[in-house]
Amino acid sequence: DGSSSCYDPEDDDSVDGDDDSHVDFGITPAPPACEDLSGTVFVDVDGDGCQADAGDGLAGVSLELFDCADPSGTPVASATTAADGSYTFGPDEDGDAQICLDPAGTYSVSVSGLPAGYEFTAGAGADCAGDADDSPANDGTSDCYDPEDDDEDDGDDDSHVDFGVEPVCEDLS
Repeated sequence: DGSSSCYDPEDDDSVDGDDDSHVDFGITPAPPACEDLSGTVFVDVDGDGCQADAGDGLAGVSLELFDCADPSGTPVASATTAADGSYTFGPDEDGDAQICLDPAGTYSVSVSGLPAGYEFTAGAGADCAGDADDSPANDGTSDCYDPEDDDEDDGDDDSHVDFGVEPVCEDLS
């Protein structure tokens, strides 16, 4: 609690000598600041790259997180989408973290496993009312994002990375 018992600095007895004049405290450093990167994998029903409805999330999609400063290209974390298609890399509501994202770092997210019967949307995701596909090459890999970025251009949207997928059409010929 940051308080000590009362000591007499003049005390120089045979029990502890002059140690009464030293009062030490241990200080625990603050935990590092953690940022998060989250998003949604959604079913793009009309193929335009935009999430039409919040209920269009796709469960069971595997994703990997990459540190853009690491030339090895090794994933630093993995996640699987929840029932609503959402995922998060970093601290949750309770402050627990699978990984602590460095506020000074940049990260890329890649879809590493789509459920059978889905492919990445070809839509550009332009002028979407809701979430848009953040995979510029429509290959399930995002650009590098700074999860701490909170600027006037896009607010904190850099920490929300979404992916659109669409059902594979079967050829009935």
